[in-house]
Amino acid sequence: MVKITKSYKYATAKQVIFQIRYSNLFMIGSKIGDIQLKLMKEFPKSSKVIKHNILFANITPDTKIPSISDQPIGNTIWRFESSSNYLLEISSNTLSISSTKYKSYQRDPDNSLREVIIEVMKVFLEYIPILVFERIGLRYIDECPMPKDKNNFLKLYNSTFPLSRFGLNDAKEIAFFADVKREENYLRFGEKVKIIDGVEKLYLDFDGYAQDVNASDYLNVLDELHELITEEYGNSIKDPIIKYMETGKLDE
Repeated sequence: MVKITKSYKYATAKQVIFQIRYSNLFMIGSKIGDIQLKLMKEFPKSSKVIKHNILFANITPDTKIPSISDQPIGNTIWRFESSSNYLLEISSNTLSISSTKYKSYQRDPDNSLREVIIEVMKVFLEYIPILVFERIGLRYIDECPMPKDKNNFLKLYNSTFPLSRFGLNDAKEIAFFADVKREENYLRFGEKVKIIDGVEKLYLDFDGYAQDVNASDYLNVLDELHELITEEYGNSIKDPIIKYMETGKLDE
């Protein structure tokens, strides 16, 4: 296993998402203004999105097409953006914090993901005193380089692909998925090779989560999930990827 001991300039993390889920709370709408005011310094940009449920039906020439007012009421999502590239989204049953320009979970004292989560959760729980979260999740999606010579793939990664049977040179697409329990928590893991904008890349998807978590214990659980994901990421890569994250160059 490769140990992750610091933050890297060319880290492969493409997106990171923290999310809590809770039972539908109809009080959210009446409290969102207070939450916004408390977080406005860190999250100055705001917007509101209403996602409508879509009804699929067999439409014939004699069928009256239902109007939007006939559809089930959609879910309102309040969005707040920070100047440090974090997006906060709150709905009646979820709170999410995400970033596509993630730098550090804890090592950056001014802009670490952990500190942002603590600040947001402090304000959120002040106005929405939830006792138990149905689910807490921390997800990392990593976009990793592929070697020019695919025969060198296993020099870079501890892959889950059955390459002895399905070689990369012959595969149009290859993927692996697992959902497993790790002590008291869970991990959904995905590995996939795909082409984006003409460039072939390896995508590693780590979704750590826990269920029925006391709100007072969320931070301990979050740290456990981060440790789980860090360990699994270290199990997935080899030393050349560490060098790549330090230099931006792939040494095959």
